[in-house]
This record gives sequence, structure tokens and C-alpha cells, in this order.
Amino acid sequence: MQEQIDETLQKLNPHCVLELLAFPLDMEHRGKREEGLQGLQSILWAVGEGGAFAHIPGYTREDYMKEAFTHMTAAEQVALFTSTPSNIPAESSEVYSVALAHVAEGFSSKKPYLIQEADNLFLQLQQTNASSNAFAVGGSNASTDQQLDFAFERAMCQLLLGELDDCRAWLGLDDTNSPYREPAVTDFVIANSYGTDEDVYLPGLCKLLESWLREVVFPSFRETDQLQVKLRDYYDDSSVLNYLEKLEKGESPLAAAAA
Repeated sequence: MQEQIDETLQKLNPHCVLELLAFPLDMEHRGKREEGLQGLQSILWAVGEGGAFAHIPGYTREDYMKEAFTHMTAAEQVALFTSTPSNIPAESSEVYSVALAHVAEGFSSKKPYLIQEADNLFLQLQQTNASSNAFAVGGSNASTDQQLDFAFERAMCQLLLGELDDCRAWLGLDDTNSPYREPAVTDFVIANSYGTDEDVYLPGLCKLLESWLREVVFPSFRETDQLQVKLRDYYDDSSVLNYLEKLEKGESPLAAAAA
């Protein structure tokens, strides 16, 4: 009988956690959602014999995490990721979602150091893919593969960090032979930069960034899915300006964040 009870509780618990996370984002349900977040940590961080992840009834670990993420805010995803023990490796899909969460939280809360962290996560994904590709093809195209993957996302992060030259380089705007150059992206930028200096393309890049935030980043998280994209509010914020100015002067991201 006890085994049946334990099995029932094991099956119920993951579903209960999802139900708790799905409660509205208001003070009335804050305690329930915090309970859900604690339960999620217990489930995702459980490690069985030999270091294997504990079985989640009815789910793979990746599928369960994806389901949980649909009920979480960007800030919650960032907090979960940064507090995960070092012996719990992250799936690539988790890293990508968390990278977007860093962008959403960094933009909406005017915390550009989170954008810097997002760029580091996209770099991590590039390196992971490069290692996989190098193993598959004997290492011949590892460098190219590493840079092609997630180049667009890194370009958007660089634009949010005020690094216009790096943004253009990741998009291949200045080199028609660049492996990063995507015709659809280039055409969009040029079309929305009409009447401006063709060597800058800033209006088109801002329009591209707005579209990415509005269509890809913000809809992924509960607190930003209805948020309007206002680049001026971000770039005109004094703390953002201070951080970007320090980056431009060559100071470390840590020093800029601490200022």
C-alpha cells in the first residue's frame, strides 16, 4: 500500500507543480507560485544513482522543463538557471530559452548586464554546436559552424549593448561574401533604412530589433507577452547609458554592472 501511495504522489507532484506555476501573477497567488518554483527545483535537480536525472512520470526532463517554462516569467527563468547546481548540466534548449529570458528581463528592467549574459549564453550554444559539428565531420568546418549558429541573436545582443559595428559584422551587412549574411535580413534592414547613410543602417537595425523583441522574445514569457517595445525608453535610461558608456571605454562588464 505504501508503495502505491508513494507512486501516486510521485505522479501527482510534477503535475501539481505545473498547476501552481500556472496561477496568475498577482500578490494573491504569489505564495502558491513560489511553492511551485521550489517544487520545480526539487524535480529538475533530483539526481538518481550514477548521476542520472530522476524519472519524471509522463515526461522527458526536457519536455517537462519546456512545459514549466511556459508558466514562468523571464525573471524566474533567469533565477532558476543561475541558481542551478554545477553538477546539473543544462540542455541546449534550456540554454536558448534562458538566453531569451535574459534578453527579455534585461530590456524590460533596464539591466543591460543581463544582455551581456545572454550574449555569453548564445556564444556557449555556438561552441556546443561547433563541437558537435566538428565531431561529426572530423573538425574541418568547426570554426565556420560555430560562428554561423546563433549569429543573428548575437547581433541583436550587440545592438542592445550599443556595439553597432559588432552587430553589423554578425549580420554580414558590410560584406556581401560574409557567411553570416542572410538576404532576407539584409533586405529588411536596407528597406527600413531608406533615406539614411547606407553605411550605418541604424533605422533598419532598430526596426529589426523591435521585430525580434516583439515577435520572438517577449511572447515567450508571461510578464512580457503583452509588453510594447519602446527602444527609446531603454536607450534613454540613465543606468543603461552609464553601462553602455563604460563598455565603450573598454571597462569589464562586471565593472560596468557594479557602477
